[in-house]
Amino acid sequence: MLWFHRDMPIRRQLLVWVVAPIVLIYGAVFMVERSHLRSRASSLADAQYYEALARRAEALSAEALRAQLAARGVAETIARSAVPAEAVVDAAHRALAEVSLVGAVRVCIAGYGAADEKTVAFAIDRSGRAGALPTAAGVPVTAGWSSGRPADGLRYASYTATATGGDGRRVWVTVDMPAEAWGDRLADPIVNRSLLLLIDGDGRYLWHYNPEVMAADPTIFEFADQVERPSIAAVGEGALRRETGRVRMPVGFITPEPYLGYYRPVAGTDWSLVTGVPERELYAATRSALVQSGLVMLGGLALIVGVVWWSAGRIARPLERISSAAGSLEAGKPYGRQAEGDAPREVRALDAKLVEMSANLRASLDRQVAEARARESAEGELRVAREMQESLLPPVPEEGAFDRFGLRLHAVNIPARAVAGDFYDHFVDRRGRLIVCIADVSGKGARAAMLMAVTRTALRTAADGAEGPGELLQEVNVVLLQNTHSTDGSFVTMQVLCFEPGGPATYASAGHLNATVLSSSSPPLPTAGTTGTVVGVIDEPALNATTGDLSLPQDWTHLVLVTDGVMEAARFDEQGRRVMLNEAGLHAALASVNGPTAPRERWTAQRVTAAVVDAVVAHEGEQRSDDLTVVTLERLGPSRG
Repeated sequence: MLWFHRDMPIRRQLLVWVVAPIVLIYGAVFMVERSHLRSRASSLADAQYYEALARRAEALSAEALRAQLAARGVAETIARSAVPAEAVVDAAHRALAEVSLVGAVRVCIAGYGAADEKTVAFAIDRSGRAGALPTAAGVPVTAGWSSGRPADGLRYASYTATATGGDGRRVWVTVDMPAEAWGDRLADPIVNRSLLLLIDGDGRYLWHYNPEVMAADPTIFEFADQVERPSIAAVGEGALRRETGRVRMPVGFITPEPYLGYYRPVAGTDWSLVTGVPERELYAATRSALVQSGLVMLGGLALIVGVVWWSAGRIARPLERISSAAGSLEAGKPYGRQAEGDAPREVRALDAKLVEMSANLRASLDRQVAEARARESAEGELRVAREMQESLLPPVPEEGAFDRFGLRLHAVNIPARAVAGDFYDHFVDRRGRLIVCIADVSGKGARAAMLMAVTRTALRTAADGAEGPGELLQEVNVVLLQNTHSTDGSFVTMQVLCFEPGGPATYASAGHLNATVLSSSSPPLPTAGTTGTVVGVIDEPALNATTGDLSLPQDWTHLVLVTDGVMEAARFDEQGRRVMLNEAGLHAALASVNGPTAPRERWTAQRVTAAVVDAVVAHEGEQRSDDLTVVTLERLGPSRG
């Protein structure tokens, strides 16, 4: 435990052993009292809020019932009337006068007039205005409760009643209850800092305290997604199940503090009434009682700590001198004898042991310093080698550097050790040709890096005089055989591509892996296969790499060159078998570049290169067994789609 360990001063140990049990007892008593008070406060508040919410719901239910009866009365009056048009206005005005919740009455009569059995629709609002409606707007879909929203207004609740006259006349009467009507009834909160909401059977707000939310007209679930508060959606789910309940909300409706959300259905309608109460209001009295209890406990605890600390000081002071001197060991300083001859036997033994430990620690520190210096020297040499190797790699091409060839290029070289054996190069020779090369030197570490440096120098030196990629690889082979080949069997696999502005593309591959070509009309395909054996091993003209035409689809978009660090990336499956990424895994990783699921904007060369590296890391993990090099050529052209 962090607050108690064996190196703690004895005075503090005594304090912990005596005070800790008392603190635990105090804490347990405090938590029990807190739990009891919170439980009691929660029960009382639940009863209070449920009762208040029930009263509000009953009042709304009574007004809704009056609106229903008014709608039915208007429908029956019109159905019985010999002059329906005159009955519409009188009955509607009577309904508006009797039910303050209703803001407008819409009437639709089917079979109006004996001649053509036509359908007419009327609307009368609280201001007394009456007018005809388009038939399509006037005929309701179903009878019962619903809600709607005009194009330029707020959502309103509606109830539709129907009646049939003796002459077969069909009447629909819809009473509309606007959002303004709810404001007068729901603006007054149940308790301080609480709020009231009214939602319909689809979860849409008939009343919300925020006018902006009413204007946006989301459902309670859409609003919960917008403000990223899932607990609001939980309240809506309970309300739409026509249940009465409560949900604790970590973040409330208004302020970012815990709320309690209560919900209850409004009888006779498809509405639900929701209220949110800050949890702080619920436990205000509880906090006051807990603060008083806590202050009393802290006062008693402070008195106990003072007595124990004074008593422990009389016992522990001699040992604290030794402990203070022993602290110098951590800083690497020598420890001198501290205990006097009249000190207790145990203290003198401890003092002698500390003297011995100080001597041993000094010897150990000297050995660690020597080892660290040797390790730092070796790491410095590897760091210099890596920096030299990185200096041989070409710089990142400037924007538009290869536009005249219709290409863009991106490459990465990630060593398995501090120094890599893979390398890549790209440059424009004196003939104006773009030369792109990728190579893999056998072995790893510093020896492979040296062979890589020689190969890169030979490549650039021979490029201007070579007629094609095959002749270029033959010249590199001669240089390696003359200067570097030894009995250790080192060799280099190379793939060289040659592009001329507006002309054909050629290549040569000395035992290197296939390239992968991506196009808009087909899956990833292998290309640029081997045209000869590896370089740096044998001087045999029949086995030397030859120049070949680079076969690419007309709609090709990217060309990807890799080393075996990609293909041979391996992991072990559940049966302990070694599973390599291989060409199929590489193609699968690249299938989304131009396939059916690819984005409309074509991938850049940099993004394709990153996709290959990500596939290797996902398959093998961060601990690679081989160097990893990827070169991607992007063909300039129009975007997909």
